[in-house]
Amino acid sequence: MPCYNEEATLPISIPPLLELLDKEKVSYEVILVNNGSYDSTPTVIDSFTTVRRVDVLNNEGYGKGVIAGVKAAKGECVAYMGADGQITPRDFMSVWEIAKKIERHTIVKGLRIVRTEGFSRSFPSWVFNILFAQVFGQISYDVNGTPKCLHREDFISLNIESKNSFIDPELLIKAKLCNYRVIEVPLTFYPRSNGTSTVKVFSKSIEFIKEMIRWRLRL
Repeated sequence: MPCYNEEATLPISIPPLLELLDKEKVSYEVILVNNGSYDSTPTVIDSFTTVRRVDVLNNEGYGKGVIAGVKAAKGECVAYMGADGQITPRDFMSVWEIAKKIERHTIVKGLRIVRTEGFSRSFPSWVFNILFAQVFGQISYDVNGTPKCLHREDFISLNIESKNSFIDPELLIKAKLCNYRVIEVPLTFYPRSNGTSTVKVFSKSIEFIKEMIRWRLRL
């Protein structure tokens, strides 16, 4: 879970997740990636005794945090998502219950069928998913939906390059090229637990379009 200046969010979003994992007797390690934060995020992460902290010195985007976390992980299967509490622990468990049974070359991911973060965030995402399907074919109905769960060796073998938020589209593009199976699990996407999002919707949308063009030209 990449964390960029999430000092206000982590005390709200992480304890319920750890509590549910323990209650369900899941064998887990939670890795919180201090993704170049300049607030007290590292100190907050260290306050969770059952959590591992991984540090990325310079923030280059969400994708770099995910890659750093996966490289540090020890488990056979990995799951990644944001640390902002927009996915509830119960919805995470709904995805994980399916993911823990999967074979290699399969991705199990969230499908945000209910989105409560507002039109200004949900509409650009809807447009992006339509454009993505037109350019790359129908791989997923919600490309950026998380959590995304897969075997750690599969993630590594896909050689993910994107250091920014295009990590999700890249993962699915490469998964399609390698004939992976994609399973989508419906869930609700909530507003942030606390803190302020650093995502600028317009510039992010332009960035995604540029990245789509770049990846399409590479295929």
